Amino acid sequence: MEQLTNTNNNTPPIVRSDQNNEERSIGAILPKYMITFSPGVDLYLYQGFWCPSSLLHNVINFQQNFEARKTDIKENGILEIKKLAEFLGCEFSLEEEKQGIIDEILQLCSLNNLKELEVNKTGKFMSKFDNKVFFRKGEVGDWVNHLSPIMVDRFEQVMNDKFSDSGLEFKIRP
Repeated sequence: MEQLTNTNNNTPPIVRSDQNNEERSIGAILPKYMITFSPGVDLYLYQGFWCPSSLLHNVINFQQNFEARKTDIKENGILEIKKLAEFLGCEFSLEEEKQGIIDEILQLCSLNNLKELEVNKTGKFMSKFDNKVFFRKGEVGDWVNHLSPIMVDRFEQVMNDKFSDSGLEFKIRP
């Protein structure tokens, strides 16, 4: 079993020429741990998850440069999938676009497709909850059928409090 050891050394991860000052300062203040079985591998606690130093730059860069909400994907999925592919450095060729690969990806990842998978119809999460409870209609704005205005106000307040420093934006109401 891996052991995590607090190094109490808050030096930034491997400094590269393409890191900006914000990334260096983030690396300097994040809690840092070292995996003892793998010398030189540092883990940083970043926004609630452990990230190896070698990936920290990519994670920060992704969060700063790519933003897609479920509503954006629902409303303009082809554009959002193309933006993600471009960001990841694996753009679609014209031939792939003509063959409908992007449409296939959207269909495979759709809530309708996911909720129809056998594992999500009959499986259980942690042996307690039926997987099917995690799926609703998958329609933008359907929350109004499930949450009262007071619940939405509270939800917005908690989201703003918890994520105010993350740089993420949440569009709850139209």
